[in-house]
Amino acid sequence: MKASDLTGKAVVVTGAGRGLGRAYAVALARAGAAVVVNDLDEKAAEETAALCGSRATVAAGDVGDRSTADALVARAVDRFERIDAIVTNAGVLRDSVLWKTTDDDFDLVVRTHLRATFLCARAAAVRSRPAAVPSLAVRSVTRSASTSSSRAATSAGIGGTGS
Repeated sequence: MKASDLTGKAVVVTGAGRGLGRAYAVALARAGAAVVVNDLDEKAAEETAALCGSRATVAAGDVGDRSTADALVARAVDRFERIDAIVTNAGVLRDSVLWKTTDDDFDLVVRTHLRATFLCARAAAVRSRPAAVPSLAVRSVTRSASTSSSRAATSAGIGGTGS
């Protein structure tokens, strides 16, 4: 099996309704993976799933909610009998310097980036425990925004670096 051959693997992609998330989902499907497509916008998620083909399914919702994170993993396991990776691409941008960042904007960024990554990883670990946890891959897609204090904080929380 080549490194780019994901046949038999199941991957969840959050924020996959458009943009980079859609590109990730389509690329994973083209590499042979079954894909659970997530987005807040169910119609956009359905459009992405259609581009991914018959081994794609939609689980729309807010990944900052535990019930949605749990449902994403459950959908992968129920439909594809496994969960191999999660691409936590869902994100919001509230680009602001520290002294202009509102509490609500900070909370939304933390919920969407940091909390969602934690919730999805935990949901997968609970479903995979104990055997598959070491092989489960969770990749948060980080985007640097030098003037966004809330984005830098979530990047540090997820990957250990604020850039």
